Amino acid sequence: MSTIIELCAGSAALSMRLLGVRGGLAPYMGAKGRYSDAIIEATGLRRPSRIVLVEPGPWAPTWTAAADPTQRAEVLAELRRLLELDPRQEWERMRSTPPSGAWTPVEVASFLAMQRWSFRGKPVWGGERWRDSGFSRTDAYGRPGGDTFGEVLPQLGVVVRRLERLPDLRGMIEVVHGRAESVEPSCYPGAFVYLDPPYKGTTGYHDDLPREKVLELAQRWHAAGSPVVVSEAEPLPLPGWRHIDIGAGRVGHRSTMQTAEWLTCSPGRWAAVYDSARVRAELMRLATNSPDGAEVCDG
Repeated sequence: MSTIIELCAGSAALSMRLLGVRGGLAPYMGAKGRYSDAIIEATGLRRPSRIVLVEPGPWAPTWTAAADPTQRAEVLAELRRLLELDPRQEWERMRSTPPSGAWTPVEVASFLAMQRWSFRGKPVWGGERWRDSGFSRTDAYGRPGGDTFGEVLPQLGVVVRRLERLPDLRGMIEVVHGRAESVEPSCYPGAFVYLDPPYKGTTGYHDDLPREKVLELAQRWHAAGSPVVVSEAEPLPLPGWRHIDIGAGRVGHRSTMQTAEWLTCSPGRWAAVYDSARVRAELMRLATNSPDGAEVCDG
């Protein structure tokens, strides 16, 4: 596929993995960092020539800044400044100061810092202001190693290093700061569509997308001629669509979690062989072999 569209992009884990990036900028509840290789294996996706990220929240201006060298440099400068300050004090200061709405590079840096310090990657943005997602002392300050666990480094430095290492995204990504329903399929004929909505029954996301809207979106894009894949915790009731279970092997950085994770794929040509045992082994390898030592950033 020459174009891939993520309709609920968030941290854009799948698109970044297709570009060769491992590890998200900051952890984000529900992100597909641990599943991206399994999704690629199941669908036969390859590196696209164009990526469209559709997102109504602060991840949209984050990706806009990441794709602009000047803005990226300003975000990095602010993150490096925050590295010299007390995380808890900065967390409280940021929470008391809602963004202007323009999402300046300083505000993008604040979002990344808060999301990195958020407890277990819970979303910190509530739609109009920051929400209380819980402050993680371990992620903010690090933790010395012990007999049963290794040292954990302060995690804001991980965000800096991963933003520094992102490839040049100019001309590669287009960011749509809006809701998934606002994008017209005719503008992207034949594009591969990946939809990772807030899962039914989950809470904590500022942008709700009810199940009926998810089904409507999937069928709308398929009818327009696009191959469509939807992630959910269960197979979606779309007759004739293929269901692939990729959830058996997810591994968390603090504990092993058996979670349900399904792909619902529109009719079409998909990978003929899906070796779930090999994918589980790959997920385990990704979970236990971070390229930067004791970094626990998921995404």
